[in-house]
Amino acid sequence: MEDVVKTVNPKRETNIGWRSLHYMRIGSAIAGFPLTLATFVRVFYPELDLIFVTIIGVFAFSTMLVGYIYLKKSKFFKAEVEITAEANPYAMDKVTPVNLSLWETEVLTFQAIKELAEMHNIKTDIDCSGIIKILRNSGSKMFPKEEPKNEA
Repeated sequence: MEDVVKTVNPKRETNIGWRSLHYMRIGSAIAGFPLTLATFVRVFYPELDLIFVTIIGVFAFSTMLVGYIYLKKSKFFKAEVEITAEANPYAMDKVTPVNLSLWETEVLTFQAIKELAEMHNIKTDIDCSGIIKILRNSGSKMFPKEEPKNEA
């Protein structure tokens, strides 16, 4: 798995600045209340300015640490991603309208490959029924939703 990550982003180790900025952004979203409270108190006690400057410096480092722990060491981020995938209909059941024609073309290509293989007596395991089902849920004009049959 590590090899795949290095081929996708070979400068992963040298990208510490951007990675720490990302961790800081995530951490400050989680731990932003203490900074807000410190700023609010600073308004009423300006003589404690030096202490608050130190607190803000410590807070900047701690937000990176909180963000790193949140993304890498805890199970909270995994749970957040799972909830987002469940709540997003495009994650499992639909295709975004922008990509709809691309998926339709891919299905037609796979069906043509399957037909060519059958013409030449080559066995294939190409099955596009799952993709067609997703396209039907997405409102594809090429693969419209099937109307339920009423048997009376």
